[in-house]
Amino acid sequence: MSASLTNIQPTDSGWVLDMTPEMIRIAGVEPGSVIVFYLHNGTVAADILPPPSDKLRAEVHEISEEFADAFAEMKRRGD
Repeated sequence: MSASLTNIQPTDSGWVLDMTPEMIRIAGVEPGSVIVFYLHNGTVAADILPPPSDKLRAEVHEISEEFADAFAEMKRRGD
């Protein structure tokens, strides 16, 4: 693998990695897909997630606008 890996996002349950163009080509998946690595029964497992659809993006945008006040209040209060 010649491309360097960047944009690894740790989460509570694993790591999300943006796939390089070479990884996308070898795996035969859509550009914008990500790999999610997680620990499972003492091993490392992985899933490839496709990029979100335009419909999903629009729904998320609509929900974020609808609940903007609630999200702002949660952010104000902190974790």
